[in-house]
Amino acid sequence: MKQINVFKRFALTLNSTPQWFEVGVQKVEAAVASHWHTLAHATVVDADAVVAPVVSAADAELAKAEADALKAKADAAAELKAAEARVAEEIKAADEKLAAVTKKVK
Repeated sequence: MKQINVFKRFALTLNSTPQWFEVGVQKVEAAVASHWHTLAHATVVDADAVVAPVVSAADAELAKAEADALKAKADAAAELKAAEARVAEEIKAADEKLAAVTKKVK
């Protein structure tokens, strides 16, 4: 058995009965896979060779997206911590000014 990836629906008549092939990957006999009419509408594929790189590429993309998301989250957390420190300093400075003005008023 071979696998073909049909890119355009077609019919193949080998034993006086047409056999229809729909778009997508299908298992077929070797005689069907190598027929010139099949090759005009499909490609012969090795499922492991086709699926494995796609899965690996998808896994790599997912891992990169996760790493990017973690970096963005860490960067946002660092930025937030720095902003909190600036606000705390501004509050401390405002409290000191208020204390100085209050001391002058008394």
